[in-house]
Amino acid sequence: MSSSPKLTAPYGSWSSPITSDIVSGAGKTLGGTKVDSHGHLLLLESRPSESGRGVIVKGGDNGDTDVTPMEYSVRTVANEYGGGDFCVLGDTGTLIFSNYDDQRLYKQLIDSKESPPVALTPDYGGPLVAYADGVFDKRLNRYITVREDRRESCRTSVTTIVSVELKDNSNIQDPKVLVGGNDFYAFPRLEPEGKRLAWIEWSHPNMPWDRSQLWVGYISDNGDIYKRVCVAGDDPSIVESPTEPKWSSEGDLFFVTDRNLGFWNLHRWVISIEVLVYWLTAPYGSWSSPITSDLVSGAGKTLGGTKVDSHGHLLLLESRPSESGRGVIVKGGDNENTDVTPVEYSVRTVANEYGGGDFCVLGDTGTLIFSNYDDQRLYKQLIDSKESPPVALTPDYGGPLVAYADGVFDKRLNRYITVREDRRESCRTSVTTIVSVELKDSSNIQDPKVLVGGNDFYAFPRLDPEGKRLAWIEWSHPNMPWDRSQLWVGYISDNGDIYKRVCVAGDDPSIVESPTEPKWSSEGDLFFVTDRNLGFWNLHRWVESDNKVLPVYSLEAEFTRPSWVFGINSYELLEEKKNLIACSYRQKGRSYLAVVDKDKHTLSVLQTPFTDLRNITSGIRCLYVEGASAIHPLSVAKVTLDDEASKVVDFKIVWSSSPTSSQYESYFSSPEFIEFPTEVPGEKAYAYYYPPTNPMYQASQDEKPPLLLESHGGPTDEARGILNLSIQFWTSRGWGFVDVNYGGSTGYGREFRERLLKHWGIVDVNDCCSCAQFLVESGKVDGKRLCITGCSAGGYTTLAALAFKESFNAGASLFGVADAKLLKEQIPKFEAYYIDNLIGSEKGFIERNPINNVDRFSCPIILFQGLEDKVVNPEQARTIYKALKSKGLPVALVEYEGEQHGFRMAENIKYTLEQQMVFFARLVGHFKVADEFIPIKIDNFD
Repeated sequence: MSSSPKLTAPYGSWSSPITSDIVSGAGKTLGGTKVDSHGHLLLLESRPSESGRGVIVKGGDNGDTDVTPMEYSVRTVANEYGGGDFCVLGDTGTLIFSNYDDQRLYKQLIDSKESPPVALTPDYGGPLVAYADGVFDKRLNRYITVREDRRESCRTSVTTIVSVELKDNSNIQDPKVLVGGNDFYAFPRLEPEGKRLAWIEWSHPNMPWDRSQLWVGYISDNGDIYKRVCVAGDDPSIVESPTEPKWSSEGDLFFVTDRNLGFWNLHRWVISIEVLVYWLTAPYGSWSSPITSDLVSGAGKTLGGTKVDSHGHLLLLESRPSESGRGVIVKGGDNENTDVTPVEYSVRTVANEYGGGDFCVLGDTGTLIFSNYDDQRLYKQLIDSKESPPVALTPDYGGPLVAYADGVFDKRLNRYITVREDRRESCRTSVTTIVSVELKDSSNIQDPKVLVGGNDFYAFPRLDPEGKRLAWIEWSHPNMPWDRSQLWVGYISDNGDIYKRVCVAGDDPSIVESPTEPKWSSEGDLFFVTDRNLGFWNLHRWVESDNKVLPVYSLEAEFTRPSWVFGINSYELLEEKKNLIACSYRQKGRSYLAVVDKDKHTLSVLQTPFTDLRNITSGIRCLYVEGASAIHPLSVAKVTLDDEASKVVDFKIVWSSSPTSSQYESYFSSPEFIEFPTEVPGEKAYAYYYPPTNPMYQASQDEKPPLLLESHGGPTDEARGILNLSIQFWTSRGWGFVDVNYGGSTGYGREFRERLLKHWGIVDVNDCCSCAQFLVESGKVDGKRLCITGCSAGGYTTLAALAFKESFNAGASLFGVADAKLLKEQIPKFEAYYIDNLIGSEKGFIERNPINNVDRFSCPIILFQGLEDKVVNPEQARTIYKALKSKGLPVALVEYEGEQHGFRMAENIKYTLEQQMVFFARLVGHFKVADEFIPIKIDNFD
């Protein structure tokens, strides 16, 4: 066989029949394949000849047929790259697809060209909401899919797993959120019976192949997920990225993951305990639950801070409701924790009313210093010697008239430097200073020596490693510390006096900022957090030579929280890695543990099970992190990092506020983070919604649950979406519960926080009402059974909402503010001008004072009040009670001896929960509570 001789020509100059026309015309791409119930192949092809239009093609014996009408293009842009663009609905002869132009979902008959596609999802005015990777739920006739919502921004899009109704309806509803709260979701897969849903989720900074998690959720008859289990990816010691979950016809779950070998291999999930596949049907609110009031009141230990001694042992302060709120320092051990505080002492300071910074470890001396609650004196105590009783360091002033907080050990001069609040003259005119306390043993105790004074408030006295410079925060009326504050550095002479001082931040009137949390590195560099420029609290560094402030890392996130209490510790300078800072930050309702490289100005997120973080304390080659999540109560975890401090290699919870809570996990309601529109066009506020959840019960299909809305205190505070047994007490009995972050809440930057200035009683009230209405319109709750509750400032919002709006049917105020003007006149110095800032004018005090508008109340109210409350005088609750009783409204008042601003005694916490529930059930719920609670007498009702 002969062949033509080859032409000789330079490489790159040859002629070829494979032309650019052939290449551009032949480059169809494949977007996935499916098979219908008759075995016909359906595939998605993208056609360059039609400008990349996506067309579903059905394979046949005689040739392929286009299914997609010409005016549609099948393609989703979820997560930019799309995929999972269409799905076949079982044996219905129907498919669902995403249309490229508007990104809506459409339903189409496969073999009928006469029936055009029907839209299933709302028209948002453009391709703002995308869907991908769905599955048909035959049992409930719906489509479960991933949704990416870009209506606010592509940079902050919200991804969830939602259900879309398949019934034909001209009134298209928003899809219902089934799973949310993480950054990304994929692979929602239903088991054959439709009662379990598997999915993959992951969070920033990971890509799905770095680290991800496989979850399974159990679905109730009304379609909600009432329980969830993490199958893979939750163990921080195992690096894996599970993917592609799939159920067998027998209900076994298979998936692919790269644990152990580091290669993606097939795995199977084995469960040893079957869950219930039936439920009792009973009205919402009447369900029985093992999360009892005794469990809630006894489990609610609170955490007052953590320290580490020179040997690496953890010391923490816990407040025990079972001991009338006594504060006890506990030392962690390998086998068990040990109480350090003798039973006749209670560790707690009342400086600035709210305390904090109650104890300090004195370097390597084996000694600690603490404030004792009864007399507010400072005491020195050996940590490991029970034979040596605590020794008083400060004078006895005949009562708890002088309080101390937030101290630091001065090793060079053997003294303790701390904040002192002197109330000997008056709580309203107390004098706050930074003082030094001598540590030498002496029967002749001297008054502390004043180092810094003259301003209204001080916090965070922090010594440099050589003991020659002292940093501190100060602020003055009318500001609160988060409004405006200043960071100062003082230079210390050999006799211990401050002979020179420099203002580092906060002195420039053109810069609005509130610096906080100063901290010295081992090299003597000063770091701190401030919210200049961005309006978010970020890490900064002081350049002493130029007296300049430089950002360490900038992010629209909060790296600290408001200084309601002393001793906040949101970051630590790592001794093992001099260039690294371990920190926590909060963004869009979630906390992250991270490491910042202060030299490279980079941030790396560390993976832990916590979604909410408080204080961080450095241990020996580890961190002790205070945190919580939807399934973890407030806890302390020992977090061990690798040698590069780039990832977590071990995570172990060493203290829990409720160590037995995990046994009730099947009853836990998972919070759904929601954004809702406020009354101000274009503005949003935030909340955590907890749906009714109980593995034993369901309600009838035509009933919606009652709602209890909580308005948090502060009001400069934040609802945080963590496991709180008080909330689970309600949801496990069939209540919906929503915790609202109204305008003025923290965690969302200065601009959001300052929405409330001059508008307290307006913005917070409107946002709470808007949230309740949003949940009603979303079909989640019963609009005729809406209740509201709140403590302290949240009690003011509750009373104001009940007086000035008609959104709620009943309310409960716990030591709530009824008379803002009286509060202003009686409140201690720390908040003396806070109320003025929030209300704004004398007219506001009159118009927005619930106590001045009792004639406008129109629904039942129950009030709870501590009789030793120095923040909200008990007369406020009594005045509201008497007025409502005279008006003929159902009302009840519960007063507690020995309680202050916030209930600490277990029996009172228990009684408050029970009486709120019975009150609402009798007057609003129209159901009988399953528990045998003895109801209090309700005036004008019983």
